[in-house]
Amino acid sequence: MESYRVFMIGGRSASWQDKLKLALLALAGGAILVAAVILSLGLALVLIPLGFVAYLFRRPLLRALFRQASRGMGTPPPGGTADTEPRRQPPTGTVTIEADYRVVEPRDDGRPGA
Repeated sequence: MESYRVFMIGGRSASWQDKLKLALLALAGGAILVAAVILSLGLALVLIPLGFVAYLFRRPLLRALFRQASRGMGTPPPGGTADTEPRRQPPTGTVTIEADYRVVEPRDDGRPGA
């Protein structure tokens, strides 16, 4: 790997410009680190209480979610009579789908016959 520029700071060979560059780079790195910590703490302060509230109300939330999903499918909600909404009556007529078919017996080698 080719090195294009060697940047060494130390001893008497370092100029004040090199030391100033190092100080500015360290300051920029520290500012980025502080910003990342503040961002992560801010997200934690928002998301942890939301997660706690969702955990506390998980059963009513899931019950409402399943009730809404079953209402969209036209089936009664799963278990429980705690619903305050009236239930739908099951359909009175049945639907039969008729189709022509033929039974295919398996061959001796296990494949279906023609």
